[in-house]
Amino acid sequence: MSSVQGEKECPKCGGVMLYDFNCRTIEEHSTCCRCGLRQHWVPLWNEDGSMKLNEDGDCIGDCKETLGYGTAFVMMALILLSNLLATIYARRSQKKWKVS
Repeated sequence: MSSVQGEKECPKCGGVMLYDFNCRTIEEHSTCCRCGLRQHWVPLWNEDGSMKLNEDGDCIGDCKETLGYGTAFVMMALILLSNLLATIYARRSQKKWKVS
């Protein structure tokens, strides 16, 4: 099995999108490191087993997109969670050691 891997610009956020193109099945899987957009491109086939082509001779395919959670979203969630936990810990510490 042979594949080509590389990076390109994400069409949604402009971040780095990693792709893996399978030369045997002519499929491509892409994932954006920033926003988490995932694309899966597969060619369309004629009934006789040949690839469908447009007027220019380029193959026609179907692209499915799924929105995921990229690193920017995950990092923001982790920062918010750590701030929340620090606030809860500080409030509990104040109540525990409060002298009346």
